[in-house]
Amino acid sequence: MRINSNPNNLLTVYDEKDFSSWVLAIGDGRIKHSTIGSSIYPDWIRIPYKFIVPHTGNKIKAITYIVYNDFHANYENAIYIKNRAIVTPTSSIISDINSYMLAKVKGQSKTYYSLDSIEDDSPNIASLKEEYPTEFLNKLSFNGVQEHEIQLKVRTPVILLRNLNPKIGLTNGTKIMITHLGKNVIRGKIIDGTHDKDLVVIPTIVLNVTEHRWPFILKRRQFPTRVSYAMTINKS
Repeated sequence: MRINSNPNNLLTVYDEKDFSSWVLAIGDGRIKHSTIGSSIYPDWIRIPYKFIVPHTGNKIKAITYIVYNDFHANYENAIYIKNRAIVTPTSSIISDINSYMLAKVKGQSKTYYSLDSIEDDSPNIASLKEEYPTEFLNKLSFNGVQEHEIQLKVRTPVILLRNLNPKIGLTNGTKIMITHLGKNVIRGKIIDGTHDKDLVVIPTIVLNVTEHRWPFILKRRQFPTRVSYAMTINKS
């Protein structure tokens, strides 16, 4: 689905109001079930056509073209970037969209790899390290946790995944435009909130992650960021 929000464009203001009213109607149970021919689908709801992005096969290209129109002329514009985002329910779709958009940004990318290990406090640490080598740990992915491999470019927007220093605006969910990619730190400019336009430094952090599927505590050192052309619903 799509929805534009631009207070200077009366048409998009009406679109936003229509979308909000439609979502509320779903929550109130006022939207009738869908029918296709003579068949009734009580658990399905038909989405109004004006909220749908038409496509001919490449869905990522279609949605990014609508949301980030005229991207090549504006990808360095902080106002343009902070007023746009693609919201998705799953992390896998986010990665696909962000990779697609990152490729459109001029310049060479820099890749950062996390340092992954099993926390020493994990029970049976010796056998766990033998059973789950570093290569396996690198492949693990968790919601809200930075990936093992992060690819970035200067002038790329990222979102913070952890609170680093609330006093200077480095909080979970802050959007930052990258200005420099160093070996051990990332520099950028905040592009939202009360610290808008402030210059900041992002260090790597160590995060301990537990999940019931794995009999160990993962210790991951990485930059707590994610490219933010697309983000999950809870981060929007």
